[in-house]
Amino acid sequence: MNNFIRKLNKKKFFFIVPFMCILSLTLIYSSVRKPLYQSKTIIKLENSFGIEPTNNEVLSKALSSLGMLNNAKPDVSVASLKNMISVSKDVSSGIIEVSVRGKKSAEVSKLAKEVADTYVSEVNTKSGDLQSAVIKKRELELEAYKDDLKEKLVQIKTRLEASEKKMEAIQEEEKGVVVRASDLKAQLVKLEQSKVNLLKVYTPAYPDVVRIDSEIAAIEEQLKAIPKESEGRLKVEREFKEDQKMYNTLKEKWDELSLKKVEDFKDVKKSAAIIGRTENPSPVIDTSRRKIFIFFGAAIAVLFSSLLLLSAIFLDTTMLTAEEVSAITHLPIAGSVPYINSLNLRKNKNEVSLLWQHEDKTSIIEPYRLIYMHLQSVVFSNQIESKSIFLTSAVAGEGKSIVASNIALAIARAGKKAIIIDTNLANPAMHHLFGIKTPMPGFTDALNDGVALDNVMRDVTDLLLGGMGLTATLKLKGLDRLKIITVGSPISDATELLRSGRMKDLVGRLKSQFDFIILDGPPVLSSSYSAIIAAQCDATLLVYSLGKTSKHNLKLALNRLRSGEKFDKEKNLKGIILNKCI
Repeated sequence: MNNFIRKLNKKKFFFIVPFMCILSLTLIYSSVRKPLYQSKTIIKLENSFGIEPTNNEVLSKALSSLGMLNNAKPDVSVASLKNMISVSKDVSSGIIEVSVRGKKSAEVSKLAKEVADTYVSEVNTKSGDLQSAVIKKRELELEAYKDDLKEKLVQIKTRLEASEKKMEAIQEEEKGVVVRASDLKAQLVKLEQSKVNLLKVYTPAYPDVVRIDSEIAAIEEQLKAIPKESEGRLKVEREFKEDQKMYNTLKEKWDELSLKKVEDFKDVKKSAAIIGRTENPSPVIDTSRRKIFIFFGAAIAVLFSSLLLLSAIFLDTTMLTAEEVSAITHLPIAGSVPYINSLNLRKNKNEVSLLWQHEDKTSIIEPYRLIYMHLQSVVFSNQIESKSIFLTSAVAGEGKSIVASNIALAIARAGKKAIIIDTNLANPAMHHLFGIKTPMPGFTDALNDGVALDNVMRDVTDLLLGGMGLTATLKLKGLDRLKIITVGSPISDATELLRSGRMKDLVGRLKSQFDFIILDGPPVLSSSYSAIIAAQCDATLLVYSLGKTSKHNLKLALNRLRSGEKFDKEKNLKGIILNKCI
């Protein structure tokens, strides 16, 4: 987990850079892209009948009217227009607002007008169809009602006629009853008069009086049997009046319906009407879409950057810890040099990159002292005789030359006489590091026996006259015990020259003058003679830049060294110096 976090910290720019680029491009694009134009139409709606402004049929008719419908792919045209439309409703007032947004003002204006007009037309057409159905239904209901009313009028009229006939019959009957009653009353008057006359002469028991009484009683019984008023006549009169009233009521309704026209049932109100619209589309800032665009841009940036970061991490075959390096190489760690930002070490671009100029930075200086102590006590086991140390790396750019120069300075400051030789013929660096104006004469010139050894060694005087200057040279302690041999003149066949005995003789002669000989060599994988130089030195140290060089290149470099001619892998290869430790 710690290793993953280290790699995450190392590769963080694989996330930060693309994330910031994508997010910046998203923000720039969302800010500078053309504005949207909006046109609004306000519609008063009584009933929508389930029709919406965004219905496919409405939009298809609107596009077709404008000649903008793609007949080959009508669904695509409709979907595109639907994305431009937004609808808001106020249910309580029946107001609906249809907005159309787009990049072209004229197109937005035409689309807004046509969509609204088509929608209103569709709603009113639907309303008209429903009204026609309602009218048709009302016509049928009216005809049925009139037929029923007509039938009832006929029935009631028939009943009235029958009642009139009954009334006439009852009246005739009542006339006979009245005549008979009059006759009986006249007879009764005569009999009572006769009785009165007989009683004047005779007693009530007289037979004629008794007979008259009997006749009077019979007539009175007959009179009692005659009804005062016919019950049948009353019932018939009541029924007649009720039928007459109902007949008059139905007759009034009939007359009213006979005069009423079908158009009286029609509701001519429109269900939808446009009450307002925007004449000229106005530019709007679509903040919601801009936020969505930025959100998706940020999401894509995070996703892409995360994938790039994870890919970089998992494809990274470099090592970040001493444990990993030791496990892969099976070599001891001779020292660890921490990562140093060169900008913090230089006051200007012309100042040389020697760490020993910064006496106050213990974290920078101490690792080199520890490397020297390791060389003295562990690698060489406190041997008194002179030692030659070859520093190389797997590939270029691992900081090998700076490490070599500062180890040489650490040895010189410890009171030992040291010399550093630049043997990197392809890419020499010592004369730059120490501010020496020219690399010639130097190492190659001494090998060719063209120049005496004393003439190729540079000392404090050369540094004073070079780029370091008086102040830096005086400040840098131990320079009086340090000599430098720069790379020298270019040669055509370095491999053959180094294989000859001259290289061994050169190192032998230097051992008689110095305690430590540091050789700054070329990278193993980019030169054919690193192993040749390493075989002629007492110890070889491989500088490995943590987090830069792959495991494969490191293994390849070690195999090339170990398989080199006359190279004693057990004797010569003494360890790894870790550079730029995180």
